[in-house]
Amino acid sequence: MRSNRLVILMGFCLVALIGCGGDGERGAQGPVGPAPEVVVENEAAGANCADGGVKVTIGDAAPLYVCNGADGTVGSGGTKGDSGDSGPIGQDGPQGPIGQDGPQGPDGISPSISVEPIDDEDDDHDCGEAGGLKVTVDQNDGSDAIVEYLCNGADGDKGDDGDKGDNGDKGDNAIAPTVTVAPITGADTHPCGVVGGLKITVDAQDGSEPTTTFVCNGTNGTNGSNGLNTIAISSFGPNVHAECPAGGLQITLTDLSNVSTSHYVCHGEQGEQGETPPVSIGDATAEQCPGGGKVVTLGEQAPFTICNGEDGFSPSITVSTITPGLVCEDGGYRINFTTGLDANGTPIVEEVLLCKVTEPVAPLVIGWCNLQHPASLALVDAEQGDVYGRLFIAGVTGSQSLGRSGLLVAQLGYGPANTAPSSSWTWKAAARNLDYVDANNDEYKGVIGGLPAGSYDYAYRFSGDGGDTWKLCDTSGSDNGYSPADAGKLVVTFSPQAQTIVGWDFTGQTLVPNVGTGEITYSGIGTTSFPGSNPAWSSNNWNGTALDLATSPYFQMSFATTDFNDIALNFRHQRSSTGPTNLAVAYSIDGGSFVIVNEVTLSGTTFSTYEFSGIAALTDKSNIRVRLYAWGASATTGTWRIDDVIFSGFPIP
Repeated sequence: MRSNRLVILMGFCLVALIGCGGDGERGAQGPVGPAPEVVVENEAAGANCADGGVKVTIGDAAPLYVCNGADGTVGSGGTKGDSGDSGPIGQDGPQGPIGQDGPQGPDGISPSISVEPIDDEDDDHDCGEAGGLKVTVDQNDGSDAIVEYLCNGADGDKGDDGDKGDNGDKGDNAIAPTVTVAPITGADTHPCGVVGGLKITVDAQDGSEPTTTFVCNGTNGTNGSNGLNTIAISSFGPNVHAECPAGGLQITLTDLSNVSTSHYVCHGEQGEQGETPPVSIGDATAEQCPGGGKVVTLGEQAPFTICNGEDGFSPSITVSTITPGLVCEDGGYRINFTTGLDANGTPIVEEVLLCKVTEPVAPLVIGWCNLQHPASLALVDAEQGDVYGRLFIAGVTGSQSLGRSGLLVAQLGYGPANTAPSSSWTWKAAARNLDYVDANNDEYKGVIGGLPAGSYDYAYRFSGDGGDTWKLCDTSGSDNGYSPADAGKLVVTFSPQAQTIVGWDFTGQTLVPNVGTGEITYSGIGTTSFPGSNPAWSSNNWNGTALDLATSPYFQMSFATTDFNDIALNFRHQRSSTGPTNLAVAYSIDGGSFVIVNEVTLSGTTFSTYEFSGIAALTDKSNIRVRLYAWGASATTGTWRIDDVIFSGFPIP
């Protein structure tokens, strides 16, 4: 009934366009008037159309409304009664008076309006499987036709049973097929073998034989020769592997013997909005793999299992301490190696004893040390710097050394500025610089860096008794003791980091920013939507032929850059095959005129990234508007979508 009502209403609309002339003198013929502008747009449910519809505005005339019919309630079936007689056809009503003809004006341009169901091949709508109507208005002035879609509403809830209606003529009986799904039994003849499956029977209820389909369970996978060790997933582009001309994913499975096998998940031929098939990997159940394993699901394919092989024998090593005594005078370690199993399954164990031999070692006497260079450091962010210190021990250091004891320890440390070194400082081992050669001294090198912003002191310290006692070393050497004034001086600073001012990722299918404060508006575009599993924001009606800052359709973002400079814009975008071919970005400050940043050509039908930065005029402003203009679509139904819109900047010091 909804489509019949729409045709009748459109007829009323056309009748309304015919004026009735009144009585009066015949005036002079007027000039040819311009073709009236016709605007067709969706009408939300409200006072004009209770269930929504289409608003048609022709020139300056009052708008006309083509309203959707309300969904009727479904009552319960009444008891079949006798057929009633057909009622009489009512008489035609009297014809109203016809006014006098007015003066004949020149022929104007009459728009034509067509209403038709949405075609299955029409993919430029958001009605989904519900379908609807396609309304096309051609102004017959050489411009592109205006197309709007009226989507069927979702089925309403079942209403209360209505009053029993009058008996109507007997209609044909409807045929309602039945479908049954049951597990395969031993009585069934089927191709599934021992694995079993499901039996699906469809009875069309039209006297024909029911049809039966069997869905078989998959056979159990074979056990792997060795357990799964690693799974690596990598993507590759077109023509890299012969198996996948359009590229895809390579899944490499490596077992414990380092034997690798590869599986390929191929991309299909590039579609308008294709997506990489998902890959998921989970743990197999004990029933799937008694020894453990993985379940791999590649896109929409049936999952497959990769089971671990049976465990082999792993040699074990145990180490225990031997207390000082008869076995080892100074103590030691007992090491047991289990190398295998004998014929009876008993472990084969081999034992090794390692006894300590303690020899007294005299501590070293530190003669002199210093912090050699640099005396100061300035580091930015996570930078690191090399710091050198020198040491003298008579008979131990320098090219005349007779050997260096293991009791010698060298460390570079740092702590808060103008404080004496202590255990609260951070100390790290320093290594001897073998490139330095001197008759008396050794040189050590340590690394400092990766610290939070701030000021620090740094110094060396050396120990000749394994760290029990230490000698501190500053830039003036150790002979006159340690002074914080002579410590190394470190200043760490951090370069400014860009921060997101406002951003939209359209998660939740909303125009509210997910970061910061801002607003999105638009003008001149058609139907908007949030398509895709990872929603972007999309619209059509980008079919202008050239950029006009006053009339071209656009998306607009409004926000403030207070206390920020070096403003940058970054977003992803995608056009359909009939979508716009040109993009321009423009900005306005404090309500002023829009200034074009640049124009780019849009090509391809996959997501690409746009970014710009360095517009000094956008620094520290309380009212900024940025517009994304697009034009050049080959059809009004061609779409363009945007996603992950981010405006960023650097805080002003």
